[in-house]
Amino acid sequence: MAEGIVAIIVAGIIGFRLWSHYNRNGRNKIDRKSRENQQTYQNHTYTTAYETANSHKHIQQENIKLIRGINFQRFKKIKYVPKERDYFSDLEELIKLGITPHIFVESLMAVHLEGRKASCCFSDQINFQSSIEQLELIAKKIKEDYNIFMDAIAIPFGKGCMMLFFFFKDIKEYKRIEKLQKISENPDISLEKIFKNPELVKLWGEILDYPKCCVDFCVETRKGNKDIEKECSEMLKSIQEYKKVDKSKIKKDEKDNDKKELSIPEKVLTNYFAYEFYPCNPNCKEAKRIGDEIKKRFSEKDKNLATAFQINSEFNSRKVLNLCTDPKMEKFQNMMKDRIIHRLFSVHHEAKKLKTK
Repeated sequence: MAEGIVAIIVAGIIGFRLWSHYNRNGRNKIDRKSRENQQTYQNHTYTTAYETANSHKHIQQENIKLIRGINFQRFKKIKYVPKERDYFSDLEELIKLGITPHIFVESLMAVHLEGRKASCCFSDQINFQSSIEQLELIAKKIKEDYNIFMDAIAIPFGKGCMMLFFFFKDIKEYKRIEKLQKISENPDISLEKIFKNPELVKLWGEILDYPKCCVDFCVETRKGNKDIEKECSEMLKSIQEYKKVDKSKIKKDEKDNDKKELSIPEKVLTNYFAYEFYPCNPNCKEAKRIGDEIKKRFSEKDKNLATAFQINSEFNSRKVLNLCTDPKMEKFQNMMKDRIIHRLFSVHHEAKKLKTK
C-alpha cells in the first residue's frame, strides 16, 4: 500500500515537471512568434517579409503606410540660400545620416547641378533603419542645402516591398510620383507582373528623364519575359576589349609588363550614369549624351567631383556586367565606395595642409 502511494507521488512529480517544461517552451514559442509579428520589415532593396502569422499583404500595407505617413511636401517651403559647397563636409554629414557615397554623387549632385532632372535610389542606399525622423532630416537638409525636393513610394514586390526614394527640382513631380504609387498598388495587377506593367515602367522613365529608346527597350524586354539584367550584361560583355594592366597593379614577382585584361571601354562608361538605369545598348547615343552632360557640369564645378562621377559610372557598368555571375558584388561595392570617398576627400586634406603651413 505504502509502495503504491510512493509510486503515485513520484509519477505525479515527474508528470508535473514534464508539464512545466513543455508549457514553458510553448509560451516561449508564442512570445517569440508575437515578437516576430511586431517586426514588419527589414531594410533591404527588396524588403523581405518575416514568415509570420500575418500575410505578406499586411506587411506591404505597413510599408506603404510608413512612407505615406511622411509629408515630404511640407519641406517645399524651406528657403534655399545658394553658397559655395564644401563637398567634404557635405558628404561626411550625409554619410552620418545614412546616404551612401555614390548616391551623393550620382543622385544629389547630378540633380543639384542640373545634369539630371530627377533621380532615385533604393532603401539599401539610404540606411534609414525604419526611422521616419531620419528620412525627414535628410529631406530637410537636401532642400536647405541643394534646393532638391524628396519623395518616396513603396512598391509591393514578392512578399515584401521595394522602397524608392526620389530627388528632383520640379515641384510638379510630386503628382507623378503619387500616380506611380497608385499604379503599383493596383489590385488588378499581380505582384509578379508589377515590373512588367508598361504604364509603370514608362512613367518611371518619364520622371527620371531616361532616353525613350531605353524605356521602350525595357518595356519590350520585360513583356517578352526576358531578364533585362541578363540581356544588358550579355551586350556589355560583347564589347569588352583587352587593355594593358596598370603597372602599379602588377605584383613584384611578375615579370610580364605587357600583361592585359578584359575591360569595359572607357568611352561607354558615362552611359551607365545611374545605378538603376539599363541602357538599350552600351553605345546608346542618348544615354551617352546625358552621362557626358553630367560629367561636364561636374568638371566645371570641381574636377575631383567629375572623377568621382567617372568612378561611379565604372561601378554601375561593372554591376551590370557582373550581375549574372556575382549578384551581390560586395567586395567590389566596398572598393568603389572607398575610391569615391578618397577622391572627394583628397583635395580637402591637401587644402587643410596648405592652410596650416
